[in-house]
Amino acid sequence: FKYKNTIIILDRKLKINVDTNIIKSSKKRRIIIFTMSKNKEKVNVLKKMNCEIYKFRNTGKFFDLNFILKKCYKLGICSILIESGSKLFTYMYNRKLIDELHLFLSKKIIGKKGISMYESNKKLSLKKFDHLLIERKRFINDLYYHYNM
Repeated sequence: FKYKNTIIILDRKLKINVDTNIIKSSKKRRIIIFTMSKNKEKVNVLKKMNCEIYKFRNTGKFFDLNFILKKCYKLGICSILIESGSKLFTYMYNRKLIDELHLFLSKKIIGKKGISMYESNKKLSLKKFDHLLIERKRFINDLYYHYNM
């Protein structure tokens, strides 16, 4: 199959709702789900909906990214856009798994103090990346930064 784009979902407990638009679009695009779940019934439902399911072992707190990245490469996927929260970003950044970063900043605060993009006791300053900046744009009150890591 040749797909315009592939969606990769990391869902440790396979909590994704089969009625979501992403899953429903599995006839039009390739959907790959990595999970640790042993829920055979849900796996079978997702497979019938044309989703590819790959199980990975429990490595403690986090996904087995080595397995996931190697599997993606074997499946012919060499470029991945990751939309993540602070845990996945921090994990990947600390292991030098990011080669390009597209960062969108908004003045909107989530929660009382906001949510950091980097999860650590150490502060991560964007000034550290100034020499890696490729592009910067302003969208009304929001900023976009593109870095070559």
